[in-house]
Amino acid sequence: MKGNEQVRRLTFCLMVVHRYSCKKCKNVFVQAVSTSDTDMVPIFLSSVYAPQSSTLVIMELTENELRFGWNDSMPKRAEKIFSGNAFFYIDSTQVCPICGESLEQKQISGLSDYIKEYPKVYLVYFGRKDEEEIIVHL
Repeated sequence: MKGNEQVRRLTFCLMVVHRYSCKKCKNVFVQAVSTSDTDMVPIFLSSVYAPQSSTLVIMELTENELRFGWNDSMPKRAEKIFSGNAFFYIDSTQVCPICGESLEQKQISGLSDYIKEYPKVYLVYFGRKDEEEIIVHL
């Protein structure tokens, strides 16, 4: 991908935000998911969320994450970048990562609408060198 603006535009076009709450521990979790068939896009994105700071991080997946899964590695990558936050990945089972109970979906919104209410949203993607992570506040 070339340039921050192109990646930002693609992210806003592809992602919708799901909000979940846990009935047992009362934590709220957020997940940004792609609305497109991943075979048709030039960038593969997923997200992690830090409930204590209400920070949503949308990240480009590494080659290893694409190949072997990202449930554990994405939160760790986000914690290195945004130290002091515990990040969680919400997978398709929609189970609370803290207490193990089922999550209840509260809301679905577009990324633009979500950012108006919750401004701590970041995009992390790779520049020209695969090791160079670029961080953009959306």
